[in-house]
Amino acid sequence: MIIMEYGSSAAYDRAKFRLKEEGLDIEVYLEVFGYPDKYKDMKIDPAWFNPVLPGMEDFADVVMTTAQAEDLLETKKKEAFVRDNGDSFFVELTEAEAETYLAGDDYDIDDEMTWLHEDLRMTIDELIAVSDEWHIDASNLDWRGSTGEKDTSFEDSGEVLAMFICYGDYSLKIEKENIDDDDFTITCYHHDCPMGSVFEFKAKEKK
Repeated sequence: MIIMEYGSSAAYDRAKFRLKEEGLDIEVYLEVFGYPDKYKDMKIDPAWFNPVLPGMEDFADVVMTTAQAEDLLETKKKEAFVRDNGDSFFVELTEAEAETYLAGDDYDIDDEMTWLHEDLRMTIDELIAVSDEWHIDASNLDWRGSTGEKDTSFEDSGEVLAMFICYGDYSLKIEKENIDDDDFTITCYHHDCPMGSVFEFKAKEKK
């Protein structure tokens, strides 16, 4: 089973999922998708929400009426929801709108890559914490299909990731046979091995 994937493609997929699930700030949404300027400062009547959400009571002085908000959002098959005690409004994006936003100038994939890398470090730290020593079997390391093995230990995830720096631009997939297993596999996809170099990590001295 896949534990995590890392790389620009994984960052794009996660960003698209986030936009579909968490939404885009309504003001940003209106700017990106070209609605009239008069809507950019809109507030939505709390009566439009059923039931009224906590923190919405102060929005009685609406710029848009309930009918206007409902027409704008419902006809686009969207669902508005509130975070941060009602300070901001968010609109869920369709898949097509998420792709449009990610392809535009308003989005920077570097932010998602930073968050993804932090999650990668945390995931690997958790994986290697179960053992003081590891046996690694590696295969398909280069275009000649080279193999190798070694016994080693790791202080942290940085030492694991250092194994892949020589491949330049790469993506990773971390897998386990079963979720409760201590052993895991990291497949590294790179220029010399687009099908993936496989590193099998086997716990030798479990804590």
